[in-house]
Amino acid sequence: MHSSRLEFWERLTRCFEEDELQILVTGTTSPAVKVVHRPTGIETTCDQHNSQIFNRSQAALDLLQRLFRESVAEDPVA
Repeated sequence: MHSSRLEFWERLTRCFEEDELQILVTGTTSPAVKVVHRPTGIETTCDQHNSQIFNRSQAALDLLQRLFRESVAEDPVA
C-alpha cells in the first residue's frame, strides 16, 4: 500500500510546476500535512491517516479538486 501511495503522489505532483506547492507537516500525534498552492494561496490539510505519504497524497488530491472546481466556476463550458 505504501509504495502505491508514493507512486500516486509522484504522479499527482506532475500536475504542478516544481515551485507551485509548499508542503508542511504539522501535528504532534498524527502526521497532519498541509499543501499550499503558492500561485492562488489555496490550502488543504489532511490528518485522517497515520501515514504521512497518505495524508500528503490526499491533501494534494483535495487541492487539485478545488483548483478544478474553481476553474470551472470561473469559466463554465456552455
